[in-house]
Amino acid sequence: MPTLSLTSTHAVVSHGENIQFRCTIPKPRCNVNAEFQLFGNGLSVSSQTHVSSVTFNLKLNISHQGSYSCQYSYQNNIKSPYSNTVNITVVNLQQPNISHSAPDGQFVVGSHGPVITRGHSFTIICSIGSQYPGGSFHLFRGSSITRMNLQQPNISHSAPDGQFVMGSQGPVITRGHSFTIICSTESQYPGGSFHLFRGSSITRMNLQQPNISHSAPDGQFVVGSQGPVITRGHSFTIICSTESQYPGGSFHLFRGSSITRSESAVNHSSSFSFPEADYSHEGTYSCVYEVSVSSRSFRSSASELLLITITVNLQQPNISHSAPDGQFVVGSHGPVITRGHSFTIICSTESQYPGGSFHLFRGSNITRISVSSRSFRSSASELLLITITVNLQQPSISHSAVDGQFVVGSQGPVITRGHSFTIICSTESQYPGGSFHLFRGSNITRMNLQQPNISHSAPDGQFVVGSQGPVITRGHSFTIICSTESQYPGGSFHLFRGSNITRSESAVNHSSSFSFPEADYSHEGNYSCVYEVSVSSRSFRSSASELLLITITGSLLPVIGSAVSAGLLLLSVLIIILLLKRRQKQRNKESLSKYSFTKGAANTYAGASHDNKNKEDDKAGYENVELREYMDHDDLY
Repeated sequence: MPTLSLTSTHAVVSHGENIQFRCTIPKPRCNVNAEFQLFGNGLSVSSQTHVSSVTFNLKLNISHQGSYSCQYSYQNNIKSPYSNTVNITVVNLQQPNISHSAPDGQFVVGSHGPVITRGHSFTIICSIGSQYPGGSFHLFRGSSITRMNLQQPNISHSAPDGQFVMGSQGPVITRGHSFTIICSTESQYPGGSFHLFRGSSITRMNLQQPNISHSAPDGQFVVGSQGPVITRGHSFTIICSTESQYPGGSFHLFRGSSITRSESAVNHSSSFSFPEADYSHEGTYSCVYEVSVSSRSFRSSASELLLITITVNLQQPNISHSAPDGQFVVGSHGPVITRGHSFTIICSTESQYPGGSFHLFRGSNITRISVSSRSFRSSASELLLITITVNLQQPSISHSAVDGQFVVGSQGPVITRGHSFTIICSTESQYPGGSFHLFRGSNITRMNLQQPNISHSAPDGQFVVGSQGPVITRGHSFTIICSTESQYPGGSFHLFRGSNITRSESAVNHSSSFSFPEADYSHEGNYSCVYEVSVSSRSFRSSASELLLITITGSLLPVIGSAVSAGLLLLSVLIIILLLKRRQKQRNKESLSKYSFTKGAANTYAGASHDNKNKEDDKAGYENVELREYMDHDDLY
């Protein structure tokens, strides 16, 4: 469904005012013109053709009031649904009446109107029949407004930092501090501006920000993400406008920070025309409105920015081919070239610009041309599918029977049941590799698929290459990769551990990856790959790949931790033993000193007894010494 939008400022307009509608296709066809129609109140108002969007310009009268929508169609007469609806209101005010009165009667009615006596009062009265509530009258003298009946505005002030006092005649502001004067009025009209007077002179004026827009009469533009993109060589117009504040004035058109043109305002707008778009017109444009009031000039702030981009519409190129030696046939999808023979792809376009170049792509075919040091791309040409075929020689077939249990019949060998035989397929050397298919009748019975390859990878590098294969650290990820050379599209790989299939994956680019996110001892074993493919509704399997032995090892951190713990325990035992030995030596020294002292006292006692007593007493004293000595020796242990 197309989109209808209003590029003008308001949907409520005056009789005779110009208005612009824009109709846009959401997904246009490449370089195919569509016919756009604008409908007003169900009737066709205007039509234009373009690839993606058009702009309709209307000068309105009271009959144009109502609902508008648009529609587009192509040459096959397929029409789009109607767009969204835009409502337009046209205001046609009645002509007002003007009269006068002179309260003191000091006037006469002349041939051209009342003649008032100088110095006496008179009143001019404006009136109109009731159409709309409210409103106001403007009194003109000649072409200039002389009076307008607006309410008296209010004036106040504020001082953000409070550095003021209220004097008898008004606020007294402390020098060097900020203050603000505020002008306000009750709502009568939208927009407008305040003039700040000091004495009888205007000091400041608040002009509204002007609007900026564009139009392209022939519709040769598209709306890009940043603004309009104009086709080189076609005309476009930049329009500056503002709401009615003051009569007259002028607009300045800026490109960047420089004024490019200035135009007097007509009905509060100016149009800047560019009859033939060129790259020198590219840039960012803005409008500034300037007006003179009380012999002083005032400027508005700049409008929003309008980025103008110039582009080139290149024709769709043509693509064709030739084969000088005629080694090709035309298939249903395009030419089929015999492998090894020459062919040429030809890109061409009608003359638009001198020079330029073509780029040949396999996939998306886009040509490119260079104009004025800038690159532009045409739309893609039609696709040319090139197919390469190979003319292979007819293979030879023969047989052999190792034990000779056969005879040659009229139609071929006759083999004795139960005995072995071999069928041999061969061809002359044309290309390396390849495979033979053995048919029985119209069905393939056997297919010689190449042996697949098997390998592994460990993304975090936690493995070592052992004598028999990779050794993966437990807990880390690893991947087993099965691959084969290109023979047939598609197919799948089966991953075996020992004689059992553990997983199966479809082949992508003739390979499959089997991931193991966290290695564990259960993943150890001999792995192999088998490739399987379906040809002519039958499945064929290759022989198994070479074996890949995966070994899982524990992390060294627990071993290192155990070794450190054992070392600390052994060191603690040695320290305890040394402390015990040292304590034992100290006790031995104390016991020997005690023994020497006791034995000396006993001998003295025994000598004195020998002089004073008989032999029995001597014997008893000797026995006491031996007993004490024995007891002392017991203490040492």
